[in-house]
Amino acid sequence: LRRAQAVSSADDANAALEASEGRFRTLFSQAAVGIVQVDARSNRIERCNGKFSEMLGYPIADIEGRNFLDFTHPDDVAPDAALAKRLADGELESVRTEKRYLRKDGSVIWVDLTSAAVSNKGRPTGKNVTVIADITERKHMEEAQRTNEERLRGILNRLPIGIALVKGDTFDFSNERYAQICGYDTNEVGNLDTWWQTLVPDSQERDLCRKRWEAACNEAREGGGYIRAIDCVIRHKGGHVRSLEMAGVILGENYLITLVDVSQRKAVEERARYLAYYDPLTQLPNRRLLLDRLQQALAMSARHHSYGAVLML
Repeated sequence: LRRAQAVSSADDANAALEASEGRFRTLFSQAAVGIVQVDARSNRIERCNGKFSEMLGYPIADIEGRNFLDFTHPDDVAPDAALAKRLADGELESVRTEKRYLRKDGSVIWVDLTSAAVSNKGRPTGKNVTVIADITERKHMEEAQRTNEERLRGILNRLPIGIALVKGDTFDFSNERYAQICGYDTNEVGNLDTWWQTLVPDSQERDLCRKRWEAACNEAREGGGYIRAIDCVIRHKGGHVRSLEMAGVILGENYLITLVDVSQRKAVEERARYLAYYDPLTQLPNRRLLLDRLQQALAMSARHHSYGAVLML
């Protein structure tokens, strides 16, 4: 009776083991990700599923028995082999990395790979199980985004106006023209408070400019998002003074600042005004300035009902 019970118990255990093995094989073969069992020391692929075969474009029979580095992109072989050795030596319990495989047709796929050592009752078995997910599409999207960002930065760097992106109170990006206009880049002057204190050292002038700028920003938030231009005089890193037109665009919680150096235009305007009212030879006021001042005096006298006189010598 005991023998019969032992045989029955063994049969039940075998049946349970077979059922468990069957479930494992079903999961292994029908998984939506690639699964590979590898000998930890030799890096030989002992078993792979259909999804991994589909990823590489090879039949399963052509994959099993080969070294997994045979399918790895040449540029990823060295770091991949180093990680595999650390896993085999027990330095790591598992590793996760992104790498490239070469398909049978020569094309490249990117994968997210997680590999872990297999143990039995706490003892290493010398086997690794690796789960592989194809992330080629995501990598292509990241590369396209990176290319677009680089192209945009290239365009912004070649614009004839200074541009700076401000996130919160911190400069996140600035172009080359911005650094040329200010003499400082965003690494040297990283936030708005430091920018104002450094470039407009006179406290009264700084307070006046900041109030005008903040008022323009508030108008933009309440309106269409475009910050109207204000005039501002800054002191360049080299010590000379520059006249700027500051404008920008509200971008949610952030905003884009544009800087236009109008120093030359202001100098031309000032020179034209000077030539209009002063004699270029004697540097003395001319008839036009006299008439302009007389007109102002007459207007003021009319407003205040006062009188005056002109004395000509």
